Formats: sequence, C-alpha cells, structure tokens
Amino acid sequence: MKNIIVLAVIAITLFSCTRQAEQQSAPTEKMNGIQFKAKYGFDHPGLDYSNSSEVARGKKPKANGVAFAVFTDLVLSESAGVLTTTISPDAEWGGVQNFFTIDTTNNGVSQCNWNWSNTTAPASMNCAVGAAGNYRSWTSDKVTYDVHLSVFLPL
Repeated sequence: MKNIIVLAVIAITLFSCTRQAEQQSAPTEKMNGIQFKAKYGFDHPGLDYSNSSEVARGKKPKANGVAFAVFTDLVLSESAGVLTTTISPDAEWGGVQNFFTIDTTNNGVSQCNWNWSNTTAPASMNCAVGAAGNYRSWTSDKVTYDVHLSVFLPL
C-alpha cells in the first residue's frame, strides 16, 4: 500500500512538472515587429524599422510585415555577480537587459548583446551583473524571427 501511495505522488509530481513545462514553452502571442516594440520596449534585431519604402534584395524584412511568436521559456539565473541564461536552439540574436522598474516599454538598458548569424548559438551565455534592477534575457530565432524571453530576475 505504501508503494502505491509513493508511486501516485511521484506520478502526480511528474505530471504537474510536465504540464508547467508545456505551458511555459507555448507562445504567449503572435505579433509583428511594431507591436513587439510597443509591448516589450526594444527593436527586434532581425527587422527593419525604418520608414523607407525601398525594398532592397537581401535586406531585413519590414517590422510591420513579419508575424512571429513570443515565448517566455528562457531561464535566467545569477551567481556571484554573473548572470547565466539559456539560449533558444535557433537563436541568431540575444542579450540581457536591466529594467530599473518592471515597465518594459521605456526603461530597459542593454547589459549584454550577442549575435550568432554565421554560427550555431550555444546552449547558454554569461553576462556580468551591472547596477541593481530587474534583469531579463531574450533571444530571437533565425528564419522564423520568434522571440524567447526569460521572466524578470530582480537583483
């Protein structure tokens, strides 16, 4: 009887952890680059935000012309003044931002930025902690332009 209870507790725990992981990796919403900038406070690095109507071959697509998903699935942690973030598998761009208040539209300061245009992104990256604030990591994927974010980490 004891073994059945232990197995039931383990099964419930595993099911709830799997369910949490599924919920975290589901996209929060689809949007274009203009909507993304308004909501998250920074330009998507793979998109063109200029007002020019010129479309040149090989240039970035217009920010209002590409729909992509936003996920909250990165993990950001801190130890001894060093931030470590996971990186999405198809990342082309990434970074860490510091927000003095959690208002994503106007007060984020870039702490670290990375680019993996001509290489494969690593599984994680490190970044030194700067001033006190609320840190968030992000990546944007090649081809799909999907954005991955971490939750805010207050330090």
